[in-house]
Amino acid sequence: MGNKTWSQGMSLPLPLLAVLMVIAVVVSAGDEVALLAFRAKVGDGGSLASWNSSADFCSWEGVTCRHGRPARVVELSLPAMALTGALSPAVGNLTFLQKLDLSSNGLHGEIPGSPRHLRHLQHLDLSDNQLVGSISPELGSIQSMQILGLSSNNLSGMLPLALYNLSSLKIFGVGSNMLYGSIPADIGNKLPTMQVLVLGPNQFTGTIPSSLSNLSDLMMLSLNYNGFSGYVPPTLGRLGALQDLYLTENRLEANDEEGWEFITSLENCSQLRRLILSSNPFGGQLPGSIVNLSTTLQNLRLDDTKISGSIPADIGNLAGLEVLLIVNTSMSGVIPESIGKLKNLIDLGLYSSGLRGLIPPSVGNLTMLTRLLAYYNNLEGPIPESLGKLKNLFLLDLSTNYQLNGSIPVEIFQLPSLSWYLNLSYNSLSGPLPPEAGTMTNLNELILSGNQLTGQIPSSLGNCIVLQKLLLDKNLFEGSIPQSLENIKGLNILNLTMNNLSGTISLTPLAAFEPYTNCT
Repeated sequence: MGNKTWSQGMSLPLPLLAVLMVIAVVVSAGDEVALLAFRAKVGDGGSLASWNSSADFCSWEGVTCRHGRPARVVELSLPAMALTGALSPAVGNLTFLQKLDLSSNGLHGEIPGSPRHLRHLQHLDLSDNQLVGSISPELGSIQSMQILGLSSNNLSGMLPLALYNLSSLKIFGVGSNMLYGSIPADIGNKLPTMQVLVLGPNQFTGTIPSSLSNLSDLMMLSLNYNGFSGYVPPTLGRLGALQDLYLTENRLEANDEEGWEFITSLENCSQLRRLILSSNPFGGQLPGSIVNLSTTLQNLRLDDTKISGSIPADIGNLAGLEVLLIVNTSMSGVIPESIGKLKNLIDLGLYSSGLRGLIPPSVGNLTMLTRLLAYYNNLEGPIPESLGKLKNLFLLDLSTNYQLNGSIPVEIFQLPSLSWYLNLSYNSLSGPLPPEAGTMTNLNELILSGNQLTGQIPSSLGNCIVLQKLLLDKNLFEGSIPQSLENIKGLNILNLTMNNLSGTISLTPLAAFEPYTNCT
């Protein structure tokens, strides 16, 4: 008997068993005490009503325990629960915690240093709160961390270098704070398992480290709204898993001699979905290799740059595009005929870019399109009748091209989804406004100012009962003002000036006092 060990199946002596049960109760009670201390610091608006002594704490809202004795809290998940107040350091006493998610609440104050005790913590999400002061270097001691979300707070200071030692980190988000400093040159060697890296918006500066190309699992790189400068590393094409690259609002450069190589390298990123280059001083001609990017590309934004040259003739190769914005650039040239191949396009913005020539009839093939904006260009010739095939279009703006001429296609007025606004102002459009204009019963704004439209204003416009703005000024309309306009009860801006109209109408007081109203 005396030689047998407990591993051979012998029962524990009752006194020892009792002691272990007491220890289990004490340890378990420690987690309950920590949870109650956490609750004491926050306001919950009733969302934590289940947190009371009449129920086992493992059944409380947002609490998950591991099975067995003693019961230990392994997850505290309370996202978007309208919590306010401060984050209690007592959370650090939940030493078996693997997940802590308090995102999308109203917590304020500092991140307590106690989370350093959470050696098992893999998932920490405190994003979208009101947390302030700096990020504690002690977070860098939690080597089990895989997800660290601190975005959308009021955090300031520099990112502690210790965070770059979290070699198991897969998702790291600190965007929408007031952090500054630069990214370590060797970041790509320190975070080998990184999949999502979100550092913007913040106030980071310096260059984008080329070592980022070592992060072979990286799917999203977001450096938006910072002060990064220099060239985009031409090695980014090594990121075979890359899906989203966000570089908006930085000081990144390119010119005809150097800087555009990264576009060619991205041809190797077969899963690329979003390439956002907006609001950077990129210059020189857009490389033609951009049309060789993956057909998985859905969103391409080149707005607010200094890019020159023409839209590549084979832009239609990017068959997966849903959003294409070439806006506020120094580009010129024509809209390529191949643009009609982008059958998945939903949003097309080509305004303020100096584009010239005809609007290709192939644009009518973009039947998924909801927004078409091509104002402030040098487009010329007639508006294609094929635009009448854009049955999902709710916004059309071709204004201020000056050389757009001919009559307005009747098909435009018969677009069933056109509801936000139709703006064809300040062109050289001529001919009458057809009665079909009255079929736009869902339209909020009709803006035709500054053209050479003739004839009478059709009385059918009175059927456009949701119109709020009607601008027909600076044209050649004649005859009487239609009394049917009185039917448009919500009309609050009406401008008929600089025409050859006669008569009066009675409008609502709101419209009568608008500065653009002209009733005579």
